Amino acid sequence: MRTTLSLLAVLFLAGSSALIACSSTTDEEVAEAEEQNLTDSELATKVLQMMGATQVPRAEADPPACSSCHSINPVSIRKWKKKLDEANAYLSGEHTQEEKINYFRNDPDDVRTEFSPSRVGMMSAGIHLALGASVNETRHPRTFKQGKLLAEIFEDQGALYSELRKELLMPVSPDYPRLTPTQYELVLTWFEKGLPHLDELMPDTGRPTSCTDDMDKLAAHASEIKNKEQELGGDEQGETHPDARLSRER
Repeated sequence: MRTTLSLLAVLFLAGSSALIACSSTTDEEVAEAEEQNLTDSELATKVLQMMGATQVPRAEADPPACSSCHSINPVSIRKWKKKLDEANAYLSGEHTQEEKINYFRNDPDDVRTEFSPSRVGMMSAGIHLALGASVNETRHPRTFKQGKLLAEIFEDQGALYSELRKELLMPVSPDYPRLTPTQYELVLTWFEKGLPHLDELMPDTGRPTSCTDDMDKLAAHASEIKNKEQELGGDEQGETHPDARLSRER
């Protein structure tokens, strides 16, 4: 009798744990589904809040992802979109692996130059995600597609891929949260749609005609990151080697 009761208790606890885990996953998926159904105006508002646009108020508890080092204005955002579009077009084209890898460099014709986030625009904001365990092909299709593209480009080039992810890491400061797969998916969706409602939410009130970043701060943070002896694969959302998950997908 005691054995039977003990067995029932174990089964009850196991079932309760599974139910809690299922509920947690379901809540997360429901939240993501709601964000996928945002109107274009709601989507634009949410992305601009994440970036830290002053014209779109956000909760004080939510630190901005971009405005600590970047000027968030329509000129900057359009520039980031243009660079992202150009990078995707080139990296998806008929070029050699070496040419695609060198595309990320300050000077693609000089392998001595470093990889630069300025070459790929908004792509750098999701470079840390790669094909990490938290990136789901169904829930984050655009983010997954980018991760897969990078994994294919850097196949058998793990050291260069790690270097790329260090150089392009955004935000570079650990004081500011990096985008989650769900957040980055929203950014890519808005960019893919052509930045609807950008000018409506950020009206022209003597806005800058050029993009201005705090380059001293960016350089200082980049130097700090470079000097740390750590592998990016240790973070909770990415993987060090580009072949790791790609090989599992095949």
